[in-house]
Formats: sequence, structure tokens, C-alpha cells
Amino acid sequence: MGISLCMIVRNEEDWVDGAVQSVRSIASEVIIADTGSSDSTHRRVKALADKALKIGWNGSCADARNSTLSEASEPWILVLDGDERIATKDLPLLNQAINGNAADGRYLTQRDYLFGNHVLGWAANESEYEEGESKIFLYWAISEKNLRQYDSASGLLTRALRLGLDTFEVRFELGNVFLAQNELTKARSEYAKCLAIQSNDPVALEKISKLN
Repeated sequence: MGISLCMIVRNEEDWVDGAVQSVRSIASEVIIADTGSSDSTHRRVKALADKALKIGWNGSCADARNSTLSEASEPWILVLDGDERIATKDLPLLNQAINGNAADGRYLTQRDYLFGNHVLGWAANESEYEEGESKIFLYWAISEKNLRQYDSASGLLTRALRLGLDTFEVRFELGNVFLAQNELTKARSEYAKCLAIQSNDPVALEKISKLN
């Protein structure tokens, strides 16, 4: 049995690539609807998705979601948000779930990686999943970047690299931080390193072309 990955996104340029790549090995098709992004999300979606939709936002998540579900051709549908991931070690479990005992659906446990118990219902994770490590630094750094705390953001991302978390997302976000500070040589270097990890990424290529 196959899986259709169905997503709705808006201004998710920092995240959508990681969400899709986390399940690309088990998804038979990828369907993504962009509900009106003002950043580079739609260019990423066109490069990532088998079916890239651009729909108007009418205030209804259900309508947007249904637009992707109606395009699905596989018997199983996996729904992810742009900032969600399926852990690598759980991919075989998903395959087992859809090929095992008959069921109309499956419920997946969600794990949140936060920095303290300031969020209602927060519970600490015990480092069972290596994906959580880079995401902690990434979420925190993007929050700092959006607050224009660039030194803090670059410090977090550099720390992630020192810990061996050398991922496309970390490098890309570090490039964005340098670009925001007009440190163009450093930004170009980070985008080049992104392409060394994920060749021909359209947004990284575009970033470099604009800096040349």
C-alpha cells in the first residue's frame, strides 16, 4: 500500500523542505497546497511536490486540507504541518502500520522540543530521538532571527554545528542570519555548503545567484 503526503503551508520556507525529506522514502506522492506565502515557500513547494497547489485562503483550514486530500491517489494519507517531521527510526513502523492489521486510520504520537515548562502541557523528552537536537537549536535560532537578535541566532546555529548537527536546515538558516546582517561573503559560503548537502536546491541556488 502507498502513502500520499498531504500538506498545507504558508510562509514555511525554513521548514517545508525538512518535513518532506523526512518521509520522502516512504511517500509515494507528495501533495502540497500553498495558501498565500509571501516568502520563497511556493518555489520550494514546486521543487518538492508531485502536485503543487496554490489556493486562496478563505479562513478555513478544513477547506485547505480538503483541497490536498482530494488530489491524493494512494489508499493511505499522511498529514504533516510544515514544521513537523517523522523520525528516521519510526519510518519502518509507519510501513508496518499501513501493511498490518486492517484499520481505517492510525494515530501518531507528537513530540515537542521546547526550552522549558512555560507552555501548558509541556513534558521533557529524554533524547530518544536524535532529530530533536538540531530542531531545538533551529527553532530557537529562527525565533531570535525574527526578533533581530542576530548575534544570538548565529551563536545558536554555530553551536549546533560544533555539536555535529551539520544539516541543510542549520546551514541555510545561518546563511539567512548572515544575509540579514549584510555579511554577504559569509552568507554565500553557507548557501554553498547547503548545496554540498543537497545539490540543486532551488532556493539555495537562487540565494547564491543573487549574491554573485
